[in-house]
Amino acid sequence: MSGSEDADKNSSQTNQHQRQLMIYERAVPVTFRRHAELSVDVAKHLSSAIDVNAVPVMSSEFTRVSRELPIVLAGEGPAMPVAVLGIKDNQNLMIDEKGEWRGTYVPAFLRQYPFVLAGHSGNEKLTLCIDEGFKGLNYEGRGERLFSQTGEQSEYLKGVVQFTEAYQRDFLRTRKFAQRLEELELLETAHANFNLNSGPFRLHGFQSIKREKLMSLKDKELLELTRSNALELVYAQLASLENFATLVSRVH
Repeated sequence: MSGSEDADKNSSQTNQHQRQLMIYERAVPVTFRRHAELSVDVAKHLSSAIDVNAVPVMSSEFTRVSRELPIVLAGEGPAMPVAVLGIKDNQNLMIDEKGEWRGTYVPAFLRQYPFVLAGHSGNEKLTLCIDEGFKGLNYEGRGERLFSQTGEQSEYLKGVVQFTEAYQRDFLRTRKFAQRLEELELLETAHANFNLNSGPFRLHGFQSIKREKLMSLKDKELLELTRSNALELVYAQLASLENFATLVSRVH
């Protein structure tokens, strides 16, 4: 997502969310051979996302995220739900200068950092990786060890594996939800206009669910969305747009 200072100017939509979400500098597979003595100090780990203005939102966290942040859809093939954290590029209004979260619920995408399940070229199997660019990694024993001296996974690492695997399952469910929205043609190009101290501003490059199209769905389609819990997610997304005003109030 990106913005323009003048809300009256016609600007082409640019899709920058993938670049902005790349908070992983050097994600490499976690192995005993490479990380036997490594410890992870997760304190202030949110600082790595201080210039990210949107992060993915999984279906299981829609309700909690929608209470505090706007949820929109961005990207292609299909567009995926993201929580808006800032109005301008490289702006995160939810993380302060100390690396502390300003809200009550931290999205799972940020909580799994510096770990991530990732694939490799020619291999569909996902592997647990760690961002070696994360400043909390150390060999002085600060934080949590990844392995025991005998090469067994620590309880901390076992918990990380469980969390990232659950996140991946939720990602697949969320992608299926997003695909269904596109199949039903429920998405429309959207933008948000604000009056900032610097003048009119427009945030664009995202999509939202179209209320009119939702109301025109056939009974069979509405029943399908209801039984799959997708309709609950739809209304959570629409309600979350009210949070743009709260987010803008954080702009100095």
